[in-house]
Amino acid sequence: MTEQEYLTLRHEGLAPEYRDGEVVERYGDDFSHGSMRATLAGLPLPGYGAMSQSIRLRPGRWVVADLAVYYPDEPAEDYPTTTPFLVIEVLARQDRMMEVLSKLAEYREFGVTHVWLADPPGRKLYVMESEFRQVTTWQIQQPPLRISAEDVFDS
Repeated sequence: MTEQEYLTLRHEGLAPEYRDGEVVERYGDDFSHGSMRATLAGLPLPGYGAMSQSIRLRPGRWVVADLAVYYPDEPAEDYPTTTPFLVIEVLARQDRMMEVLSKLAEYREFGVTHVWLADPPGRKLYVMESEFRQVTTWQIQQPPLRISAEDVFDS
């Protein structure tokens, strides 16, 4: 399958990803995943956010971010090849942690400044910076943003 065929692919449920000619299904049809995505959509994030955003990381590699935020400018393309400022992924019960960590590392390699992971079943927040670590608060210095675990899990 070509990239263009992938971009015009009709699907039910979560949009699949694309890896070097292959369509890769995503998990996340459980309630906690969907509920967390709804919570994230209501957070006061800077810039321009999109849920289930397809992002071209390199030729032959498209991922679908649970939430991608572009700042300060809105992307000019429907399928951005520009780097988001922030990406938030939501861990689904069916996800394999090694695959999730690999995807988070790909975002960092692509130049995403802030890469965050929410774990609804565990009620934990993580960041991927030079290393992957658990945090109690997601923070950005500029523009100023502070989101605590209580903001995410108790809303």
